[in-house]
Amino acid sequence: MRVMICGGDSMIGSALEHRIRGSRNEVISTTRKRCNVGPDRPFLDLQEVPEVIAFDRIDVLVLCAAVARIEACKANPSAARKVNVIGTCRIAELASKSGCHVIYLSTNQVFDGNSPFRQE
Repeated sequence: MRVMICGGDSMIGSALEHRIRGSRNEVISTTRKRCNVGPDRPFLDLQEVPEVIAFDRIDVLVLCAAVARIEACKANPSAARKVNVIGTCRIAELASKSGCHVIYLSTNQVFDGNSPFRQE
């Protein structure tokens, strides 16, 4: 199985990459840090998702990339939305259309905390 981790520099993404590399599966782990780009670490920034990504060679896409710090989201909500909503939805859509299985990691931080026990 060939897995692509979108957000391989994140805490979860890097741990997942380490775990998958120890298995019999192949892994490609994206980065938005140009200094980390390499053969199995392509550049991908969810602020500007390219129109074409070679998902035909990927079986599973794991979405670990996000603007995760609450302070950063509050400081620039439009930039956070561009990555966390628009870019994430776009890459998931591209992968899904290619027959790739998509795994999306989420958080309870999408809720404002005003109502307990929220349902989906």
